[in-house]
Amino acid sequence: METNTYIESGILELYVFGKLTATEEREVLQNAAQYPEIKAELTRIEIAFEQYALSRGITPPPGTLTAILRRTGISSAAAAATPQTSGNVFSYLLAALTAISLLAAYYFYNLSNENNNKIIDKTEELTLLRTGCDEVKEINTQLKEEIKIINNIHTHSVLMNATGKYENTAAIAAIHYNVNDKVTWLDVRDLPAPPAGKQYQLWAIVDGKPVDMGVFDLIPDRDTSLQTVPYVAEAQAFAVTIEDIGGVENPTLEEMIVVGSLG
Repeated sequence: METNTYIESGILELYVFGKLTATEEREVLQNAAQYPEIKAELTRIEIAFEQYALSRGITPPPGTLTAILRRTGISSAAAAATPQTSGNVFSYLLAALTAISLLAAYYFYNLSNENNNKIIDKTEELTLLRTGCDEVKEINTQLKEEIKIINNIHTHSVLMNATGKYENTAAIAAIHYNVNDKVTWLDVRDLPAPPAGKQYQLWAIVDGKPVDMGVFDLIPDRDTSLQTVPYVAEAQAFAVTIEDIGGVENPTLEEMIVVGSLG
């Protein structure tokens, strides 16, 4: 089996979202048991979906989709009436039947309204679940693209760790650059928000001299941590400093927050 083709087909996402037949689900489980890479990808998708659900306060129980569709139907029951053995006044019988009909109509009217409200509620719930599934699938696609970029044989990665007066902080970032395509990505792992009036600036070190690679901002709630930045050939190191908004011509070394070198 061509496992990469199978993984990229989207069948694993459909399995996690419960949109396969029983036969297709068994096939997915058999392939996951036979091929470690398929099992690893399936586990990663399930974890991504769970993290997404928890981050937005959504906790759909197993079988929710099936239960929602099943419970939108309206059941009915037939009632049998026993004949009246006494009563020689026809008007009494007619009045009784009229009263029973009115009570039955009132009951079924209320039941219909209640079921309609339940259908509306469950339809909204189903719509939210489907929207969540679409968002998770989009995030999963972006994550696959990031993995493809980083795992490319022409891509080199440089980890930038906290330095100077920021050495004891959790600040960390990375650079991924593809020497074949001449493309560079900044990977912001964990950087604190800069002070008011300040901005982060990225630098490449070429032959001991800093080369400006532009300023950047932290973008909260991004589905991807990669940002495209200018490509600088023959860089031996990369660094990030905290500068005034708009950037500077030369880095402020005292405000260097992370730095990393090749090799």
